[in-house]
Amino acid sequence: MTRKPTAFLTIVTVSLTAAAHAGDTIPIQTFGRVVDCFGGRKAIQQDDGLYFAINNADELTAGQHVNVSGMLGLSVLVPCATQAEDAGFIPVIIAESIAPVFRGPGQLVDNPDCNLFRAADGTEFALENTGELLAGESVFVQGDIEESTTECGSLVLPSIINNEIGQLTSATGRIVNRGACTLLETKDSDRFIVDNRFNFRVDEWVTITGAAAEPCVDCCGSDNVFVVRNNTMTAAVAARGRIKKSDCGLIFEPTNASYAPGATLGIRVRLDDFDTFTAGDRVFVTGAFDADCDPDNDCYSSCITTNTIDEHVGACGILETADQTCANFTAEDGRQFVIENADEFSAGQSVFVSGALAENSPCAANTDLPVLRYNLISPCVSICGTIELGFECAPLFAGDNGGVASLGNTAPFTFDGYVEVTGGLEFACILGCPFGCVRDYTIRACITGDGDGDRDVDLIDAERFTDCVNGPNVPFGFGCRSADLDRDNDVDFADYQIFQQTFGDDFAND
Repeated sequence: MTRKPTAFLTIVTVSLTAAAHAGDTIPIQTFGRVVDCFGGRKAIQQDDGLYFAINNADELTAGQHVNVSGMLGLSVLVPCATQAEDAGFIPVIIAESIAPVFRGPGQLVDNPDCNLFRAADGTEFALENTGELLAGESVFVQGDIEESTTECGSLVLPSIINNEIGQLTSATGRIVNRGACTLLETKDSDRFIVDNRFNFRVDEWVTITGAAAEPCVDCCGSDNVFVVRNNTMTAAVAARGRIKKSDCGLIFEPTNASYAPGATLGIRVRLDDFDTFTAGDRVFVTGAFDADCDPDNDCYSSCITTNTIDEHVGACGILETADQTCANFTAEDGRQFVIENADEFSAGQSVFVSGALAENSPCAANTDLPVLRYNLISPCVSICGTIELGFECAPLFAGDNGGVASLGNTAPFTFDGYVEVTGGLEFACILGCPFGCVRDYTIRACITGDGDGDRDVDLIDAERFTDCVNGPNVPFGFGCRSADLDRDNDVDFADYQIFQQTFGDDFAND
């Protein structure tokens, strides 16, 4: 079966040999990274994220960088799905020449006979150009790998010619828009202009590696922006969760991850650095993802390496100002924050905000309030309900108000558990799931009448409850959600009767 999205492209499933002889062609010369398409097909991904299938590429391996010259077929597209993404249907290059290119980090090595460069994997090359960099320096190199070898004293080495070189720079952060610029912004508020963004999108967390260039003065709304040339870019992790104890020591148990390539983070994650945080603390973690750090899965489901870690705050409350950036937010427990992102929400709306408590936000310059960085903001969910088994997506949370949403990790609670979930509601987050999901949530046993969340029902809760009573069919006020014990959106005598029955309950040590 064929489909014609335009007048000149026909999508069919064919072999590359057949594609190489089909239809019109135009000359093409391009550079990219070799990827494996499922089914044995080879393709290259350009730095701008575009894919091309290539023939005569059986000897290439995924991860190589190559220059490809040949003819681009205009009439046939072939499917390509990689481990990282489904590239869809892509055009075919009838390759006439495929030349290897080196792109990556390494170190200059002192040698009197040649410019010796040792790549990160230990392979050594004779380098044509070292710029003004000296032996011992860590560098990032891109250049053509010459077919002939070079004598370097007693060594006979492959050569890298026509190379560019710079001091090695590596950073982890998220992709942001700043005016007309798309930048990488780290947690320390450093900003980097990069050559290549590949297929990554704004707000995704990534790790870049490349060659440092001269900083750009007065660029992208900043006095000093770092510039990185010929960069690579890999997916990084930004996750919120709780630190717990295990037989293997401290572990990180995430409630979500914005990106975990090829696998999920799981619930037993090792970190390189826990800083001063300990079991029970809620934290925000970023770093590089390693799915194979514990092959036997004895202790960890995965690891986050070279990580940063900050206190995490997630709470329902009121958005006090309507500024899209640096807005004021008051949590239901009375704490006040400035948040970096208010999205499309208006002042006075009840929202859920989740972010990292950090001092180095751009918003910190104009306030004495603590700032929540990288915050998510969404409608607030704070309700008791039951964990249920779903089909299209599981587990599901059936709230007492009749709403249904998907959850992620519900440990230690299991199906049929009656729990209280507080988090942010997202309406379309899992492909194929007809329900929304609750993001960055906390989950705990539902204790009726516990208004201050300290796991008991005492005189403090009685005072809070009394302040919230406003009669039947009158919507409860700010901070009174927990006093609506029969979940009918008011606090009246019916709620008082339920409160009387629970007064004195104490689950603080449960």
